[in-house]
Amino acid sequence: MSSTAELILAGVAARATYLVPILAAAFLLGEPLAKFLRFPALRTQIGGLVRHLNIKLNRSSRSTATRLYRGIVALLMLLVPSLAIGILLLRPAEWVQLLAAILFTALFGELVKPYQLLRIRRAAKSGTLTLQSNEPPFLFPDTHAQLRYTILVAADRVALLIGASLFYLAASLPGALLYLMLAASARYYAPAHTGNLAFGWAAHALFRLLDAVPRFITSLLLWIAALFTPRTAPFSTLRHVASAAKQFHGWLAYLLQLSLGGPVPTAAGDTTLPWLGIGTPKPDAIHLSRAIQLAAIATLLWILLLASTIYVFPDDLYQ
Repeated sequence: MSSTAELILAGVAARATYLVPILAAAFLLGEPLAKFLRFPALRTQIGGLVRHLNIKLNRSSRSTATRLYRGIVALLMLLVPSLAIGILLLRPAEWVQLLAAILFTALFGELVKPYQLLRIRRAAKSGTLTLQSNEPPFLFPDTHAQLRYTILVAADRVALLIGASLFYLAASLPGALLYLMLAASARYYAPAHTGNLAFGWAAHALFRLLDAVPRFITSLLLWIAALFTPRTAPFSTLRHVASAAKQFHGWLAYLLQLSLGGPVPTAAGDTTLPWLGIGTPKPDAIHLSRAIQLAAIATLLWILLLASTIYVFPDDLYQ
């Protein structure tokens, strides 16, 4: 093995050693830590900045070419500061390393929000689930619609967690922050929300390209997790793989034996997903419990996979 390959493998193993306890801590303490550090308010401010760039740069009077160029400029205005923050957090000073660990624990906790999912499940089981969503603000037509949305969110958060982890392994803190900012930009600049294909093309196309591998890994881990989750259909899903693989929520729908789709809220505005799946479109608290269990097992499998990389590479890589 060449010295360059050895260095790359050693770097991946070292970053995995750092990442595994961060992810474990994030699931236990990350969400309350993020709330204490006011991450939800920070996320709202970043969303406002992204929307402001769309309003200022994406004028309807401008040509398609101009909108495309300005969309690229807007994306760079968001990605460059994220890269700079990630580089600053790589400083070897002990207090910087401690700060980075705290911030990333909170960031991953804000990303997955396990306690929020459990609160929604508890409300659904007790019959106290309201039709109002606060994140993002939205009024669902019925509780089934809210549960469909929550099920989609639970799986989507796993995909984002895996994506951020992969880019951390590849490019450390700057890579993880770049991926998460790109994910946010792609959602705010989706064609349905910008009113044209040009302005959000760069963010949307780049994110779909970089997110392809994380989504594939997430789909695979969700399928494996279904083997350990009662009342799911992993083998039946394989018979519908051509239909299920069209969109990420279709794979989830077949695994959970649900029909998922219809209008869903996003931070940038409402969107409509095509209906996929052959089960009931009216999930209840039991379906949500299965979805949470599926997401939790998939996440645990991912953490175990990361932990295994620490021991796969020989010790002489670290010499």
